[in-house]
Amino acid sequence: MTKYLSIIDLQRIEYIALTNTQFWNGLSADVKKILTECMNEAAKYERSISDDLNKNSLELMKSRGVQVYTMTDKEKKVLEDLFVPIYKKWTPKIGEDLVAMARQAGK
Repeated sequence: MTKYLSIIDLQRIEYIALTNTQFWNGLSADVKKILTECMNEAAKYERSISDDLNKNSLELMKSRGVQVYTMTDKEKKVLEDLFVPIYKKWTPKIGEDLVAMARQAGK
């Protein structure tokens, strides 16, 4: 078992629901609205379960002697700044909107 854990809070795992464009475009506006609302509700539920699982797992690890270090905001900023060259590289290729979404998802 690991002895140490650092919590950096710079990203999260996202799950994406995809569909064929032709199929999606063939749906009525009402059905699209219902499916979108259901997916948003499912995403909130999943995040709630994930947050509970992470909290419980962290407490279990602490109870078993894992030393947990949570980075300060200043330390997080230093680490986040290391990603700036990656953002600069990919922004012209995939667009500012997608880079901004990726950065926001990590907060």
